[in-house]
Amino acid sequence: MNRYEEMTWPEAKEKIPAARGVIITLGSVEQHGPHLPLGTDMFMGQEVACRVGELTDCLVLPVIPFGQVWSAKEFPGTISLSPETLCNLLVDISLSLNHHGAKNIIMITGHSGNSSVMKDAARILYDRYHIKNVLYYAYPDKKKLAEGIMESPFWNGRLMHAAEMETSMMLAVKPELVHMDRAVREYPDVPEELDFKTVPWSEYSQTGVFGDATLATEKKGEEYIRRMVEHIAKSILHITAE
Repeated sequence: MNRYEEMTWPEAKEKIPAARGVIITLGSVEQHGPHLPLGTDMFMGQEVACRVGELTDCLVLPVIPFGQVWSAKEFPGTISLSPETLCNLLVDISLSLNHHGAKNIIMITGHSGNSSVMKDAARILYDRYHIKNVLYYAYPDKKKLAEGIMESPFWNGRLMHAAEMETSMMLAVKPELVHMDRAVREYPDVPEELDFKTVPWSEYSQTGVFGDATLATEKKGEEYIRRMVEHIAKSILHITAE
């Protein structure tokens, strides 16, 4: 058993200090094109975290469903927390875990937009509370891990939102929620000011897809998830080695 919420408190008393660490799982509720569900990042975060937990002897918290989603907030259905709200939530959860004896606190997100907030929370925990055993992961080395799997290019050289790989991962995990008949290919023009000014996605994307979702397959998704899980697990085992 590595699911935190399934333990009784006597089990928690024993298992939290004994585990290598506890994984805080983050997701989001946001648009993922016309073919993927709003909870895509929740499903991805939970899947990856649970698999990583099995490989690293870490407990896994229930996924935090909401995240920082400023870029997509104008698309219907998207729910966005302020960075401050999410950061405070991560800090409070981490303080509880530390109080109960967690050796390491590990944040894994299925939504890249949570990356900077996780880092901010880790810095607060380090500076204010002297908790230095906090790790955070958000689709690390995605370009390298996608080599030999992904056939389409990243949008703007780095984004793959609701496109080939993310759709493939959902086909591997929640195929019943994927509508491939609605999958599209969209590579919006990159706004000139994008690197210097905040620009909502709705101003330059028609569908909310950044890439080619039509090339997605379950096989690609399962392989990408396997690579990412092994990559994160290897990092955790190395950094937390006693």
